[in-house]
Amino acid sequence: DHINFVGKDSIIGPIVISVQREKKNSMMNANCRVLIRTPKEDKCIFVPSSHRSRDILNAIRTAAPELSNVQIHKLTNESIPKQLIDYEEAFYENHFKIGVIYAKQG
Repeated sequence: DHINFVGKDSIIGPIVISVQREKKNSMMNANCRVLIRTPKEDKCIFVPSSHRSRDILNAIRTAAPELSNVQIHKLTNESIPKQLIDYEEAFYENHFKIGVIYAKQG
């Protein structure tokens, strides 16, 4: 489940916020992974999951106080979220190589 927000601040500039709900783990409560994009940086935070966009946005503003006075609106254009999802998949792609070296004495 993906939700996207956009906003603009006179100091920060344009802001794009992408929220993706993480799958609930039996050991933990569900969280939302939030990617905040500004011209200066991309920042990833985690906030508690909610079914209401307003609650998620309030949690984001608490976790990222620099956004507390920014007017943020939910993105409704259907084509833009697809482009954001493609970008996020590239941003979060992890490649791990694990190897074991075994040495025998002698």
